[in-house]
Amino acid sequence: MDNLKQILDSFILQSQTKNLKTIPYPKEYSDLKMKVSFGMGAPARVPWIAFITPEITVSKGFYPVYLYYKELDALVLAYGISETILFYDTTTDKHTLPK
Repeated sequence: MDNLKQILDSFILQSQTKNLKTIPYPKEYSDLKMKVSFGMGAPARVPWIAFITPEITVSKGFYPVYLYYKELDALVLAYGISETILFYDTTTDKHTLPK
């Protein structure tokens, strides 16, 4: 898999199966780390591909992510925001979970 179209085509096809393996997918794409998930133990309703940096991870920060909504057969490029860390809200001067 060399280009993004090939990666996304394979991702969509695999999302429609019960195969949760991510080994065939590249670990990096265009100077970013690439994380793929089809679910853990059972297929996810919304498999995803995230592009992250060493400073930003899926569990810490914000990142571009492809979400595949299987029931709608829709692939969406979204802005992922971690729900496991606190963010500093300058309007309230407090740390909060993302909304």
